[in-house]
Amino acid sequence: MTRQLRRQIIGVLLGEPERRVARLLIQQQHMTALFYCWRLAHYQTRKTDNAQLSRFIWPEESAYQRMIQENQESRVLVTIHMGDFVGAMKRIATHASPERSVITLKREHDSPALQHQFQGEKGQHHVLLHGQYDPVEIVARMRQGNHTLNILFDLGDDFGETTEVYFFGYRARFVKGPALLAIMAKAPILPFCTFEQSGASFIDMQAEIDARPVHGERLDVACQRITQKLAKLAETWIRRHPEQWKFLPELPRYLDRQSIRVCSQQRAGG
Repeated sequence: MTRQLRRQIIGVLLGEPERRVARLLIQQQHMTALFYCWRLAHYQTRKTDNAQLSRFIWPEESAYQRMIQENQESRVLVTIHMGDFVGAMKRIATHASPERSVITLKREHDSPALQHQFQGEKGQHHVLLHGQYDPVEIVARMRQGNHTLNILFDLGDDFGETTEVYFFGYRARFVKGPALLAIMAKAPILPFCTFEQSGASFIDMQAEIDARPVHGERLDVACQRITQKLAKLAETWIRRHPEQWKFLPELPRYLDRQSIRVCSQQRAGG
């Protein structure tokens, strides 16, 4: 796909002219570099004793505290590659009990310091790589209670099996692992995103998603339904701050071939 075609398709999806998309892609490169620097800074500090975490503005913080108070159930925290998501995860973890264990699924290797990022004693944060972990083991741990699974869900078919969703109004494929793990673990999903605005860092936490299948619903149908909810949230967040999403340049890759053809024809006709 040529650079111009990519910009044109992104323009169709975002409803923006190509010139605006070109500027957004430049801004996105700068924002991604900034967030990567923050990530490295977080990895140099242990657990949650990080002064940088105080900069987050989190309107739902009190409600979250009330929700988790004396709650021993496992939960799944999901987000997308937007803003300082590592810092946001650490800020959220400041409210976890020291006994709660954390499982983080990641795309790539990181410094050993990552093992000491969240609440709990040494060895209670388990970092697992996509494609190199046993889902059955994760589900078994989650069903024991008092576990948190941290996972990013804005991933395509290079990170596991996918399910079809509508994304920016077109058919697309999203990885189904986050929804499937939550369903099998019988754990609620807590979606959030983080972003920069007016010189401040915000955490936007959405309502809990019940991961239980409805009566008589097949597992694959439940997985698709929940993944669609997550995809809709991702679309909302990306529309609001497209320059802060790590994968903005790769947005066309989420669409199926027919949707890409339709986008291309729509741009040519427009």
